[in-house]
Amino acid sequence: MGTDKPNYASEYTTEQLVRRRRALLQLAVALGDHAGDVVLVGGLVPVFLVDQDSSTGRDGHVGSADVDLGLSIVVVDGHRYDELSRRLAGRGFLPGRNSAGNPTKQRWVFESDDSIVVDFLIDEAQTGHPPWGRVMHLGRDLGALRVQGLSLAFQDVADRVVRGETLDGAYAERTIRVCGPAAFIVLKALAFRNRDARKDAYDLEYV
Repeated sequence: MGTDKPNYASEYTTEQLVRRRRALLQLAVALGDHAGDVVLVGGLVPVFLVDQDSSTGRDGHVGSADVDLGLSIVVVDGHRYDELSRRLAGRGFLPGRNSAGNPTKQRWVFESDDSIVVDFLIDEAQTGHPPWGRVMHLGRDLGALRVQGLSLAFQDVADRVVRGETLDGAYAERTIRVCGPAAFIVLKALAFRNRDARKDAYDLEYV
Protein backbone atom coordinates (compact mmCIF):
# COMPACT_ATOMS: atom_id res chain seq x y z
CA MET A 1 0.00 0.00 0.00
CA GLY A 2 1.38 3.42 -0.94
CA THR A 3 5.04 4.30 -1.04
CA ASP A 4 7.80 5.04 1.45
CA LYS A 5 8.41 8.69 2.25
CA PRO A 6 11.41 10.24 0.49
CA ASN A 7 14.33 11.22 2.71
CA TYR A 8 15.48 14.27 0.75
CA ALA A 9 13.73 17.28 -0.79
CA SER A 10 15.30 16.43 -4.17
CA GLU A 11 13.37 13.15 -4.18
CA TYR A 12 9.99 14.93 -4.25
CA THR A 13 8.49 15.72 -7.66
CA THR A 14 6.27 18.48 -8.99
CA GLU A 15 3.74 15.87 -10.12
CA GLN A 16 3.60 14.48 -6.59
CA LEU A 17 2.82 17.92 -5.20
CA VAL A 18 0.12 18.50 -7.82
CA ARG A 19 -1.52 15.19 -6.93
CA ARG A 20 -1.47 16.00 -3.18
CA ARG A 21 -3.09 19.38 -3.81
CA ARG A 22 -5.77 17.70 -5.89
CA ALA A 23 -6.28 15.14 -3.13
CA LEU A 24 -6.65 17.91 -0.55
CA LEU A 25 -9.26 19.61 -2.70
CA GLN A 26 -11.11 16.33 -3.19
CA LEU A 27 -11.11 15.80 0.57
CA ALA A 28 -12.53 19.28 1.12
CA VAL A 29 -15.32 18.57 -1.38
CA ALA A 30 -16.04 15.27 0.37
CA LEU A 31 -16.20 16.83 3.84
CA GLY A 32 -18.54 19.62 2.76
CA ASP A 33 -20.03 21.38 5.77
CA HIS A 34 -17.88 19.22 8.06
CA ALA A 35 -14.68 20.83 6.74
CA GLY A 36 -14.52 22.92 9.92
CA ASP A 37 -13.92 19.72 11.90
CA VAL A 38 -10.49 19.22 10.32
CA VAL A 39 -7.30 21.20 9.83
CA LEU A 40 -4.39 20.53 7.49
CA VAL A 41 -1.21 19.70 9.40
CA GLY A 42 2.07 18.04 8.45
CA GLY A 43 4.44 18.49 5.54
CA LEU A 44 1.98 19.99 3.06
CA VAL A 45 1.30 23.02 5.28
CA PRO A 46 4.29 25.18 4.16
CA VAL A 47 2.91 25.24 0.61
CA PHE A 48 0.00 27.29 1.95
CA LEU A 49 1.77 29.30 4.65
CA VAL A 50 4.72 30.60 2.63
CA ASP A 51 4.30 32.58 -0.60
CA GLN A 52 5.12 30.19 -3.45
CA ASP A 53 5.54 32.94 -6.05
CA SER A 54 8.96 32.35 -7.66
CA SER A 55 9.47 36.11 -7.98
CA THR A 56 10.18 36.24 -4.23
CA GLY A 57 13.51 34.54 -4.95
CA ARG A 58 12.72 31.55 -2.79
CA ASP A 59 12.36 28.02 -4.12
CA GLY A 60 8.90 26.54 -3.84
CA HIS A 61 8.25 24.02 -1.10
CA VAL A 62 8.43 20.39 -2.25
CA GLY A 63 5.17 19.38 -0.58
CA SER A 64 4.58 16.09 1.16
CA ALA A 65 4.29 12.39 0.44
CA ASP A 66 0.91 12.30 2.19
CA VAL A 67 -1.92 14.52 3.39
CA ASP A 68 -2.19 14.88 7.19
CA LEU A 69 -5.55 16.00 8.58
CA GLY A 70 -6.05 16.84 12.24
CA LEU A 71 -9.48 15.98 13.62
CA SER A 72 -11.21 18.24 16.11
CA ILE A 73 -12.33 16.70 19.39
CA VAL A 74 -15.91 17.67 18.43
CA VAL A 75 -15.80 14.84 15.90
CA VAL A 76 -15.65 12.50 18.89
CA ASP A 77 -17.98 14.41 21.21
CA GLY A 78 -20.56 14.91 18.47
CA HIS A 79 -20.33 11.35 17.12
CA ARG A 80 -19.64 12.70 13.63
CA TYR A 81 -17.09 10.07 12.65
CA ASP A 82 -19.52 7.75 10.86
CA GLU A 83 -20.75 10.63 8.70
CA LEU A 84 -17.14 11.61 7.88
CA SER A 85 -16.41 8.01 6.88
CA ARG A 86 -19.44 7.91 4.58
CA ARG A 87 -18.51 11.17 2.91
CA LEU A 88 -14.91 10.10 2.35
CA ALA A 89 -15.99 6.76 0.90
CA GLY A 90 -18.43 8.55 -1.38
CA ARG A 91 -15.52 10.45 -2.93
CA GLY A 92 -13.28 7.44 -3.52
CA PHE A 93 -11.32 7.18 -0.27
CA LEU A 94 -11.10 4.02 1.81
CA PRO A 95 -9.04 2.65 4.69
CA GLY A 96 -5.57 1.48 3.64
CA ARG A 97 -3.99 -1.81 4.66
CA ASN A 98 -0.85 -2.56 6.60
CA SER A 99 1.84 -5.10 5.70
CA ALA A 100 -0.29 -7.87 7.24
CA GLY A 101 -3.26 -6.95 5.06
CA ASN A 102 -5.32 -5.50 7.90
CA PRO A 103 -7.26 -2.23 7.46
CA THR A 104 -5.66 0.93 8.85
CA LYS A 105 -8.45 3.12 10.19
CA GLN A 106 -6.11 6.07 10.73
CA ARG A 107 -4.60 5.91 7.24
CA TRP A 108 -6.83 6.08 4.18
CA VAL A 109 -5.94 5.93 0.49
CA PHE A 110 -7.59 6.90 -2.78
CA GLU A 111 -9.18 3.82 -4.33
CA SER A 112 -7.68 4.24 -7.80
CA ASP A 113 -4.23 5.38 -6.63
CA ASP A 114 -2.99 4.06 -3.28
CA SER A 115 0.03 6.36 -3.41
CA ILE A 116 -2.44 9.07 -2.29
CA VAL A 117 -2.31 8.60 1.47
CA VAL A 118 -4.39 10.51 4.03
CA ASP A 119 -3.38 10.26 7.69
CA PHE A 120 -5.86 11.29 10.38
CA LEU A 121 -4.52 12.69 13.65
CA ILE A 122 -6.12 13.77 16.92
CA ASP A 123 -4.82 15.43 20.07
CA GLU A 124 -3.32 12.98 22.54
CA ALA A 125 -4.20 14.92 25.69
CA GLN A 126 -7.85 15.34 24.72
CA THR A 127 -8.46 11.67 23.98
CA GLY A 128 -6.45 9.81 26.61
CA HIS A 129 -2.86 8.63 26.57
CA PRO A 130 -1.44 5.17 25.90
CA PRO A 131 -1.80 2.42 27.19
CA TRP A 132 -5.15 3.04 25.51
CA GLY A 133 -3.24 2.73 22.27
CA ARG A 134 -1.63 5.10 19.77
CA VAL A 135 -4.66 4.87 17.48
CA MET A 136 -8.06 6.06 18.62
CA HIS A 137 -10.77 4.04 16.91
CA LEU A 138 -13.73 6.12 15.80
CA GLY A 139 -16.64 4.00 14.66
CA ARG A 140 -16.28 1.03 12.34
CA ASP A 141 -13.97 2.49 9.68
CA LEU A 142 -12.30 5.68 10.92
CA GLY A 143 -9.46 6.12 13.37
CA ALA A 144 -6.87 8.74 14.26
CA LEU A 145 -3.30 8.63 15.50
CA ARG A 146 -2.90 10.33 18.85
CA VAL A 147 -0.40 13.19 18.54
CA GLN A 148 1.02 15.47 21.22
CA GLY A 149 -0.03 19.10 20.90
CA LEU A 150 -2.36 18.74 17.92
CA SER A 151 -5.02 20.95 19.52
CA LEU A 152 -2.65 23.90 18.88
CA ALA A 153 -3.45 23.60 15.18
CA PHE A 154 -7.07 24.51 15.94
CA GLN A 155 -6.01 27.54 18.01
CA ASP A 156 -3.50 28.93 15.49
CA VAL A 157 -5.28 28.36 12.19
CA ALA A 158 -5.33 30.10 8.81
CA ASP A 159 -7.95 29.88 6.08
CA ARG A 160 -6.70 29.40 2.53
CA VAL A 161 -8.74 29.27 -0.66
CA VAL A 162 -7.70 26.35 -2.85
CA ARG A 163 -8.97 26.02 -6.40
CA GLY A 164 -8.28 23.69 -9.28
CA GLU A 165 -8.89 20.09 -10.30
CA THR A 166 -9.80 17.33 -7.90
CA LEU A 167 -8.54 13.77 -8.29
CA ASP A 168 -11.75 13.08 -10.22
CA GLY A 169 -10.88 15.76 -12.75
CA ALA A 170 -13.66 18.15 -11.69
CA TYR A 171 -13.03 21.83 -10.96
CA ALA A 172 -13.60 22.96 -7.37
CA GLU A 173 -12.86 25.89 -5.09
CA ARG A 174 -12.90 25.46 -1.32
CA THR A 175 -11.64 27.18 1.80
CA ILE A 176 -9.14 24.95 3.62
CA ARG A 177 -8.27 25.34 7.29
CA VAL A 178 -4.47 25.21 7.59
CA CYS A 179 -2.32 24.95 10.71
CA GLY A 180 -0.85 28.38 11.45
CA PRO A 181 2.91 29.07 11.61
CA ALA A 182 3.34 29.09 15.39
CA ALA A 183 1.47 25.79 15.86
CA PHE A 184 3.28 24.32 12.86
CA ILE A 185 6.70 25.08 14.35
CA VAL A 186 5.74 23.46 17.67
CA LEU A 187 4.25 20.35 16.06
CA LYS A 188 7.15 19.93 13.63
CA ALA A 189 9.70 20.40 16.41
CA LEU A 190 7.97 17.65 18.40
CA ALA A 191 7.92 15.41 15.33
CA PHE A 192 11.62 16.07 14.67
CA ARG A 193 12.46 15.23 18.28
CA ASN A 194 10.53 11.96 18.06
CA ARG A 195 11.75 10.65 14.70
CA ASP A 196 14.75 12.78 13.66
CA ALA A 197 13.58 12.89 10.02
CA ARG A 198 15.38 15.09 7.49
CA LYS A 199 12.05 16.17 5.97
CA ASP A 200 10.91 17.56 9.33
CA ALA A 201 14.11 19.62 9.56
CA TYR A 202 13.55 20.90 6.01
CA ASP A 203 9.95 21.91 6.84
CA LEU A 204 11.05 23.71 9.99
CA GLU A 205 13.78 25.66 8.23
CA TYR A 206 11.46 26.55 5.34
CA VAL A 207 8.75 28.04 7.52
